[in-house]
Amino acid sequence: MRTQITHHLDRARVAARAGVIGETTDVDGVLRALKRALDRIYDSRGLELGVSSSPDLKFQGEKQDFEEMVGNLLDNACKWAKSRVRVSAERIERARSFTVLVDDDGPGLTASEQGGLRARLELPAA
Repeated sequence: MRTQITHHLDRARVAARAGVIGETTDVDGVLRALKRALDRIYDSRGLELGVSSSPDLKFQGEKQDFEEMVGNLLDNACKWAKSRVRVSAERIERARSFTVLVDDDGPGLTASEQGGLRARLELPAA
């Protein structure tokens, strides 16, 4: 999962620096669509999925890339969660980026298993 996210994030950063990305993606819309899909997939488990993001927040990049990165994180959280998963997206003040935070009540990883993993995903904003 880390490899996939790094791959898509690197693509988005390179394209943003080169100024070749003309496409922007509505963050809130994608997060809510992923929530609806995951609600159906994990319906039998009764998970509570929550979404919090600014309605005007845009990802500078292709919708498919954003869906894949965040979708992988959310699906993994749903697989391991006991009863709840939350995703939030917040603009970073004075930066052309935003963070995506996925939080769940699953068992988590031990400190040694976490290694260099970070809980925050920072993405380019439009």
